[in-house]
Amino acid sequence: MRIIPAQEKHLDILVTLNVEVQNLHVGFEPEIFKVPSPDEIKTFFKNLFKNGNWKILISYEGEQPTGYISIQIGGHEEHAFCYQQKWLYIDHICVKKNFRRKGVGTMLIDAAKDFAKQHNINRIILDVWSVNENAKAFFKKEGFKTFIERMKMEI
Repeated sequence: MRIIPAQEKHLDILVTLNVEVQNLHVGFEPEIFKVPSPDEIKTFFKNLFKNGNWKILISYEGEQPTGYISIQIGGHEEHAFCYQQKWLYIDHICVKKNFRRKGVGTMLIDAAKDFAKQHNINRIILDVWSVNENAKAFFKKEGFKTFIERMKMEI
């Protein structure tokens, strides 16, 4: 298995991979997430390539794309309440269904950790839907810990 940095020439691969995870999100929160539109997804990824704080990595088994991870360098300056922070944010991680539980997700997380270390970042954060038990179990196995919870109220 190998991981490569995504480029604009990989847009169709990213769209195909993303549709699977987007449909999962639609199932969790259909009033928040849109049914996948390949054209909109392609435009989304195309815009990420223009932003220097973003990086997308694609995993392959032979010539077959197996997943991707999109990561963003983030943080904030010190202020009255918090010290300066710098982190790597995992925005998306997607592993094709038939490649799950085969080390692809771990390999993508490891690539994100390597990227963080190269940029002197010592914290990786991500969001996970509370109903996505498989993702929560995976991230815990990878060493992630809950440190903040988000709540909502419909009015």
